Amino acid sequence: MDFANIANIPKELTALPRWVCWRLVPDGDGGKPKKVPYSALTGKTASVDRPAGWTDFETAAGAAQRYGYSGLGFVFVKEDGLVGIDMDDCYDQEKAEFSDTARAVLSRTATYAEFSPSGTGVHVFFRGSVPGRGSRNAKTGVEMYEKARYFTMTGNKIKGAADGIAENEDTLRWIHENYIAAPKKEAKKPKKKGTALSDDELLGLAKNAANGLSFGRLWEGKWQNDYPSQSEADMALCCNLAFWSGRDAEQMDRLFRRSGLMRPKWDERHCAGGGTYGEQTLSRACELTDNVYSRGEIYESGGRYFRSKGDSAYPLTNFIFRPLDKIEGEEETQLTADLVNTDGETFPLSFMTADFTNQQKFKTTLNKR
Repeated sequence: MDFANIANIPKELTALPRWVCWRLVPDGDGGKPKKVPYSALTGKTASVDRPAGWTDFETAAGAAQRYGYSGLGFVFVKEDGLVGIDMDDCYDQEKAEFSDTARAVLSRTATYAEFSPSGTGVHVFFRGSVPGRGSRNAKTGVEMYEKARYFTMTGNKIKGAADGIAENEDTLRWIHENYIAAPKKEAKKPKKKGTALSDDELLGLAKNAANGLSFGRLWEGKWQNDYPSQSEADMALCCNLAFWSGRDAEQMDRLFRRSGLMRPKWDERHCAGGGTYGEQTLSRACELTDNVYSRGEIYESGGRYFRSKGDSAYPLTNFIFRPLDKIEGEEETQLTADLVNTDGETFPLSFMTADFTNQQKFKTTLNKR
């Protein structure tokens, strides 16, 4: 970390005693190295749930330089009224270009924003509160937190960003609605062949499924509040059609042409081989969709299980548990995980060793969110 940049960090953050150090630690299972927080006071691992391990900015900065930590970290506490937006892999360093999503978020309201330690991610800060349910959306790559998380801070301010932290609930609501609460693509599993549903049967099942509301908006061509571009909405609808049709490209094409997303671009030639945009989109959707609907059976989609009954599909599981980080201390271990419900909303939770000792303690921890 270039500690010369820490002077750029706003006073709204440096005045709060929410600071830790962090160190890049190799993952024991061979995955990506983890950014593990440490207390500048004790040198032991810190937790986003335990203020005793936090300190003031000056103490943390001094310890980070003196003891060779990778950098500084700021812990979010809801009572502070601060919200952090995290966007990974949204900046191309060679081209010096932001992704469409990052450009949209950064241009919405002038506030403090900085590059992450990798130089390819962005952290954006606002005053306010998270305006809806869920904190993370894997499809858009955008995360939003107001508590139980810490950001690795660099002070490497983005050109054109404000020096201070803006308060704009409208912008936070816009970011959440467009990039956090946006529906995720249907996931996939074992490959099967066609379902022999008629077009009307297929539409009836899709509109009455667990994700029927999001399918209905796509079918009507109402994509603007859920997707960054119509091309992404096209792909999402085609993945849905691939699931219900058993990857029948002919039926998928016939149905897409009836949808509100249909436009002249669908039949435009988009590759040297002469394939149209529509043909490319259908082919890619079939590749992405391993799991398909089967009449009267229990099927898996997006890590959850559903049962089809008549013209509807009913969820049998209401959330999935997705572990993120594990920090092992001398006396206990902390596990950070995301709980993802059937609407695609994500809720971060931290669990301590004692939370897994019996079913009631585990339920109590879950009910915190």
